[in-house]
Amino acid sequence: MIKFLYISTTGRLERPYLDPSVRYRCYNPAEDLETLGHLADVVSFHDFQIAMIKNYDVFIFHRPPYDEKLEIALAVMDRYKKQYYADYDDLIFAPEYALQSSLYKTGRADKKKTLKIFKNNFKAMKLFKNFTVSTTPLKDVILHLNRKANVKVIHNGLSQSWLNRANLNFVPNTSSFKTMSYLSGTKSHDHDFEIVENIMAKQLASKKDLHLMLVGPLEFNKDLLNDKVRHLRYVEYQNLPQLITKSWLNIAPLEDNIFNKCKSGLKFFESAILGIPSIVSSLPDFERFDDAVFIAKDEEKWNYYIDKLYNDEEFYKKKSLEVKQYAQEKCMSLHQTNKFINIVEEI
Repeated sequence: MIKFLYISTTGRLERPYLDPSVRYRCYNPAEDLETLGHLADVVSFHDFQIAMIKNYDVFIFHRPPYDEKLEIALAVMDRYKKQYYADYDDLIFAPEYALQSSLYKTGRADKKKTLKIFKNNFKAMKLFKNFTVSTTPLKDVILHLNRKANVKVIHNGLSQSWLNRANLNFVPNTSSFKTMSYLSGTKSHDHDFEIVENIMAKQLASKKDLHLMLVGPLEFNKDLLNDKVRHLRYVEYQNLPQLITKSWLNIAPLEDNIFNKCKSGLKFFESAILGIPSIVSSLPDFERFDDAVFIAKDEEKWNYYIDKLYNDEEFYKKKSLEVKQYAQEKCMSLHQTNKFINIVEEI
């Protein structure tokens, strides 16, 4: 039995599981490791103590910022020959890209603060030699900054407990409406939705049974709002599966930039596991799903896929079954956790 400790840096100290990043990168693999007979705990960096080091074999620091406690902890781990990794699922550590980040572009932080955050994360990253990342582009950025780094891609995946919750709360969608859903989740996606705003407006106007559901703190053109458009600014995590089952189609538009290129394609499999197909922008992590996902590289393709799925009921039913089976077979976190165990055992 190997003893793992996941150390998150979420600001949600009271309910860290509601942080999607922590859920996918810490809680999901911890659940898998317990299932496989190992010991795995999750703690915030705020609550992490140097004295804990003696109780574990492998440490995973999720999105570590530089801190004197971090430097001391890693020195102690080296002394006791412990394995430790920095884990990233977002591009937060490369100062050269800081002012292209949504953090800066959306005004959540000014130039000085944004650069400080990125430089702090970069300083922390330089303390590590072993890394796990959620996507191949993230691996490429780390190797660009440090060619000697040992970087392994461990993709995001669905946990069995999430699947159990989804199946337990599954309610068949009996509505005559066909609802497209955009589950933005965070404030950083305003520019992404602009890509399809006009497309959505035209599609809604031309198809009487077509509706749109927007979820998250999204800012968009309010001219889009009418009785066919619903906007939910916040939805509790445990209610997400029920919300997805009310959808007919999931959409995930993304701007073409270095930050989005590094993002995970989890928006595909969160819906796919419930039989909801997705139309998405071109993104490296979406492309690994082959033909299970519809990749729209321009306005013509967005319209083509929506029209095809709307007008061809048999095609839609076929894709619904295909994406559900695909997600069950290839998008569970247990596959990725087994991969990580092999990496640990090889070092």
